[in-house]
Amino acid sequence: DSGAKKKILDDQIISDLQGEFGIKNDNMIVHAGITHTYGYLFSVLQTPYGYKRKRWIAPTLNYAFSFSNKELSPESLEGGLLSNITYFTGMIAFKNSEDQKALSGLKNVSKTVLDFNYNKLEKVVLEEQIINKHIFGPLLRTTLVRFPIKSPDEENDYLLIYSIINPQSKKEILITAFPVKEEAYKSITAPSLLGVNQPIIIRYNAYLEGHMGKPLSGPRKI
Repeated sequence: DSGAKKKILDDQIISDLQGEFGIKNDNMIVHAGITHTYGYLFSVLQTPYGYKRKRWIAPTLNYAFSFSNKELSPESLEGGLLSNITYFTGMIAFKNSEDQKALSGLKNVSKTVLDFNYNKLEKVVLEEQIINKHIFGPLLRTTLVRFPIKSPDEENDYLLIYSIINPQSKKEILITAFPVKEEAYKSITAPSLLGVNQPIIIRYNAYLEGHMGKPLSGPRKI
């Protein structure tokens, strides 16, 4: 975690979780969806923003999007946490119809999530195109969705969805999702940071082969 400067999850836990999904690796580059959902439920790391599990345990997202059966939580009465979150965030973030169509292959998705009216949502999308020596690299996409409903005591205002599009496969890959405040929204979309040849940072535990630890730049646009 970049804020706490500590490991988010024990190696054995993430290894066991990935094993349940038939995924094997060296635990240095892990499956984003598994880590950011079930993995975060097991994390005991206290970060500047609280425990990682808070995004799924707190009622914030289910209340904001009117999911009365807690579809966006580990207590969902229908569907699984990872499958519900993947379908919900994918339908919001994906612009390519083929990527959206691929979501229909997901198993164990709540009917409420499947039938949700995604067209009614108000969203802003930040796109960051990595360019290296005039070669177009990965496209980083940050989708910010304003909460349709917000309780009086809720501190957050948006759902942030982070995804990456590989220039070779053209497929969009979800990395993570979490609620953010109005101040974060303004910082991410600040006009002074938009335009050509802007610094670009790979965020939210994403990993891009060949791009980590290097100064990156390219156009940033809304």
